[in-house]
Amino acid sequence: MKQTNKPNIIIFLVDAMRAQSVSCYGFHLKTTPNIDKLAREGIRFENAFTSINTTDASITSIMTGKHPTRHGIHNQAEKVTKTEISTFFARKNQMLQSILKEQSYHTFGLDWLGRWHKTGYDYYLKITEIKEKKMFFQNLEKMLSKIKPLHKLMVRLYFSEKLNWLTNKFKPYSDGLELAKKAESIIKNNKNHPFFMFIHFWDTHAPYNCSSALQKKFFEKNQPFIPMKHLINQLKDKEVRSFYEALTGYQNDARQVIARYHASINYCDEMIGRITTSLRQKKILDNTIIFITADHGESLVEHNILFDHHGLYEQNLKIPLIIRYPKLGKGKVVKNLAMNLDITPTVIDILGIRKRFDKDNGKSLVKLMQGKEKRKYVFAEENYLQKKRCIRSERYKYIFPQKGFRKCKRCGYVHGGVEELYDLKKDPKEVKNIVKKNPAVAKALRKEAGKFFKEDINEKEKIVFVVDEIRI
Repeated sequence: MKQTNKPNIIIFLVDAMRAQSVSCYGFHLKTTPNIDKLAREGIRFENAFTSINTTDASITSIMTGKHPTRHGIHNQAEKVTKTEISTFFARKNQMLQSILKEQSYHTFGLDWLGRWHKTGYDYYLKITEIKEKKMFFQNLEKMLSKIKPLHKLMVRLYFSEKLNWLTNKFKPYSDGLELAKKAESIIKNNKNHPFFMFIHFWDTHAPYNCSSALQKKFFEKNQPFIPMKHLINQLKDKEVRSFYEALTGYQNDARQVIARYHASINYCDEMIGRITTSLRQKKILDNTIIFITADHGESLVEHNILFDHHGLYEQNLKIPLIIRYPKLGKGKVVKNLAMNLDITPTVIDILGIRKRFDKDNGKSLVKLMQGKEKRKYVFAEENYLQKKRCIRSERYKYIFPQKGFRKCKRCGYVHGGVEELYDLKKDPKEVKNIVKKNPAVAKALRKEAGKFFKEDINEKEKIVFVVDEIRI
């Protein structure tokens, strides 16, 4: 798709924002009025997924248009090895910001992940101050955690609305308002030069940043009480139980934490609204390609996963994916399987840049939207708290263990089963594992997964080995 007048490009990435909590994806609370408006003005992909359930590898997939098995980054944060980073550069992966810089774009990264992520940006948020704040808060928390009453008081103050102005200074990431103000400044000072902005909102990452007033607004008092103590007591390790007590603000009712999550989405939505208003005022909104997506979703107690994103279930893999760009159309809903790693190939297609992606990686969403391409399967993996992979078709999801799989490192047990198969048409919540009753379906999906992951998978032999490990 050739482009003469280069459009600006913005990717809004809301960390851990699952599709089922976004109102234009059918959620019953109005969490995202501004995102909903952009969806009405653009194209919404109904069935969009991530390739992995952790941030570092997922954002790398978005920016390269490649699956983790192809770009080489599989782990998260401190678990990313030097070998992975060396492999990433040895494979000559090129990030979207570097590609656009070659096309005379000014590139801005409003994020703090650093490392290989900052490659190719003209401007990248200062991460030194954030690291110092994070270390200060972690050291303070570690010291106070030995005295539970003091620690409990500290956590209560952290979540207090009256002290929000202070606690924001010690959050291990930039507040959404800080990002919005920086984006507004970039837009205001832009001198008719095409720009690319990657804006990564962290407020939706646990423990979920929002005001107490906003939390109250999204508290669903008509829903049944969810006892937090009962959920936490299912966890095997004492330190993990203490971790979750602090993470959830020592709440007695999980509905309060769920309300914080939905309020934090609403807060990020407000910031997105501020930034798009700046584009309208500058009269460049219609010449800006806007993407809205997430790196992964979030479990809010589903599958006994507490306010985290381990597990390859729909809560963690199914994400929002919206494009607003008038030249592509308005008010469309696309049901074809899509992925957030399709964003870079889409930009390249729209701009008419010559760059090829092999069939196992991202596809142009323009072609998916037009029906010129169709994805038959989505492949995903997890490597942080569990080691599993999955293949998902329109109807079925098959989840299987990787070598070295044991119990969930955080929860102390196996979620869902060592090997899992779900009929998403009959069982969209993935509560009934039908792998034993449908061996033929599992075998067919296992074969397709083997082709993608480039492995000779003898699942029967491997699963027996893994089950033996679990019994030990």
